[in-house]
Amino acid sequence: MIDNGFKTDTSSFATFLASPCEFGEIEFKNIYPKLQTIKDDAVEHIIVLDSLRATGFDVLNYSRGNWERGPRIISCNITNYYCDCQIDKLYYSSNIKDKYRVTERVNCHKREGELKSFIPDEYEILDSVKGFINNDSLTDVILVLKLIQEVATEEKRPILVLLNTANGYTLNSRNENYMLSWNGGGLHGDPYDRIELKNKEFKIVHFGGSSWKWSEEINFKFDDIKNEFIPIKYITHSFWSFYPDSTMKVDSILYEKNSPGLKNFTYPNNQ
Repeated sequence: MIDNGFKTDTSSFATFLASPCEFGEIEFKNIYPKLQTIKDDAVEHIIVLDSLRATGFDVLNYSRGNWERGPRIISCNITNYYCDCQIDKLYYSSNIKDKYRVTERVNCHKREGELKSFIPDEYEILDSVKGFINNDSLTDVILVLKLIQEVATEEKRPILVLLNTANGYTLNSRNENYMLSWNGGGLHGDPYDRIELKNKEFKIVHFGGSSWKWSEEINFKFDDIKNEFIPIKYITHSFWSFYPDSTMKVDSILYEKNSPGLKNFTYPNNQ
């Protein structure tokens, strides 16, 4: 039905979204079940694009024009940590005036040598967050790593800050002396809770305890002159789990501007 060198698929859209880079080139020919008219630019949607953006992809560029099989093609390039994709929304001419058969064609490939080159063979990503760290318009990445064969010991969990450039990612900071290990949460187990990145501020949160619960968060701010995250605040919460409202305690430490940056920062209780 479509002779353009691309595979066609009518059923495994959800499978594709879970692992887009495993499919290579694919065209979804029944993604629009009825003939369509050409949409106004303001209401034009690309189903694959919207779906992949919801999973964390960023749009690099967007364009439209005519193509040999119909009156319009809309193309965009998107990317995430591991995968680059080109998406084309294609309007095929039909026998009905001003009505077109519409498909979406996707070509994805893995970004070999990008983030993977920063991750030792024995490690994998525990968590990641992306955003704008410095003053350019490129999306940067922060990774928390763990051993692939991690057990309940005091094995280190490195933090990697990767700044995006026109030539790919560069390692800005690596820290192996802050993240709590798997057994750092006491009876609670793994104390890792989350990382956050917003407005050039980076937050790491741990949580643990048993009947007496605790949480700790450290806040960093990116210093453009030092080209590194600098700690600004350390906050602890603790409470008795049976009476949290009456037993809640909150303490905080404010750090000086000359405090060691993330490269040399250690767990606050050990400083």
